[in-house]
Amino acid sequence: MSELVGGGLGVCGHPTVVTVETGARLHFGLLGVGATTGRRHGGLGLMIEQPGVRLRVVSSPETEFDCSEALRGRLAEWTARMVAVAGERVTTPVRVTVDAELPAHHGYGSGTQTALALATALATCWCWPERSVEMLARCLGRGGRSTIGMKGFVTGGLIVDAGRELVSGGDELERPSPLVARLELPSEWRVLVVEPVGGEGVSGADERRAFGQIGAMEQATTDRLCRLILLELLPAVTEGEAELFARALGEYGALVGGYFAPAQGGVFGHRLVAEADGWLKRARGIGLAQTSWGPVAATVVASADEAEDWAGRLRSEFAPRGLTVRVTAPRNVGASCASE
Repeated sequence: MSELVGGGLGVCGHPTVVTVETGARLHFGLLGVGATTGRRHGGLGLMIEQPGVRLRVVSSPETEFDCSEALRGRLAEWTARMVAVAGERVTTPVRVTVDAELPAHHGYGSGTQTALALATALATCWCWPERSVEMLARCLGRGGRSTIGMKGFVTGGLIVDAGRELVSGGDELERPSPLVARLELPSEWRVLVVEPVGGEGVSGADERRAFGQIGAMEQATTDRLCRLILLELLPAVTEGEAELFARALGEYGALVGGYFAPAQGGVFGHRLVAEADGWLKRARGIGLAQTSWGPVAATVVASADEAEDWAGRLRSEFAPRGLTVRVTAPRNVGASCASE
């Protein structure tokens, strides 16, 4: 996996501004939850341009964080972890300024994208000789169940994660799961993202309890999800068939959502998103796929004009009830890191 390195880096110890930008990660669901043979977890994900993360790190007399109150504690924790694992590598006080941030627990992968953006900026500012994303993820404890966010941070695009290999007894091997497919979505395609105001997905201790309650995914569900990826989603991208991709993505989301329904109260984690899905199916014949535990859900449209048309119709129907609708582009490149 590539290393993110900025240009124009000053001499270590001198004030240096490092800016890192990345998009959001949509995770459409795991392939093999609770599997006892083969591989466990895996999944399908997509990087999008907006919303995103943009943060700056500059050498400072003392470490401080200019960001929302909700994010400050997490940045402090991640910075402390970087210092703790530094060993003989250089660390200095820094000021971290976050110009754009992802909302937590919405399905955008905010934890991994923000943590890796910060770690990349810090390692660059401190002139660490190695700053690969795999190493930084290990430092911060990211990518345990899914590595889609980590891989998406580096490469962008549509990503298929194969999951972690199992040994006898169903134990997972420590090595990260491999990236088995990565494609760029056509640049003219757009992603239609719906998000209820004030909604949050399952996280933390609630997420751990949920996985403990719902049991293993049926083999037939895993088989169908894999078939959708290999025989419908990936070919639709290579042949530029946005409608076929969206239709397969909607089925993928419905299958995963059905599996998680006992833990999140339905195929979707929020009532308004479920209603928007039903409306789109009636009007367009294609529904939504939730990302992670939601509440955000998305679909793909062939062009910006078509996406804006559908976004306008959705807003007319659901905006007064608290549903926001965003049109964004797929992000086919990894995070950027620049220094000055």
